[in-house]
Amino acid sequence: EDLRRRIAQGSQQNQGESLEVDLENSLREQFPLDSIEEVGKGVSGADVVWQIQTREGRKAGIVAVEVKNAKTFSRAWIQKAKEDSLRVSADIPVIVSTALPPEVRNFGIVDGVWVTNTSCWPALATALRGQLLNVHQIRVTNKAKDERLEALYQYLCSPDFRGRVELTVGKI
Repeated sequence: EDLRRRIAQGSQQNQGESLEVDLENSLREQFPLDSIEEVGKGVSGADVVWQIQTREGRKAGIVAVEVKNAKTFSRAWIQKAKEDSLRVSADIPVIVSTALPPEVRNFGIVDGVWVTNTSCWPALATALRGQLLNVHQIRVTNKAKDERLEALYQYLCSPDFRGRVELTVGKI
């Protein structure tokens, strides 16, 4: 009976890998412009590295996703998610799990890591992607603004500007 149940269930690892593959495929389907990189079995790091890209193909941000198929949530996953996120310079660490900590109902932030169940993951993924695209746009706009301000400052400090002001003032 026990053996039959184990065979029917499959190994925990195979179930977890199946969940990872489903998550990767849903991300590829939902966001075809983005790069979804699976981290190989036995390789340390997040299970999925999701690079969000703009329509122009520019990198807007990275989400490191840890996928867990377990009966109970482990607090050790939080630290691992943070470390994995740092390893790939991700903007956002996420744990997608079948088990959540008691203080999280469907999704939430635990010690700086997004934690969500599998059913809320697609909606959370959409929100996180939108946020990273917005932040990217603000960075691009600010960089262009800073470059224009620098060019204006350089011109105001230039001999050309000084000469033009002296000519104009001299005519008055």
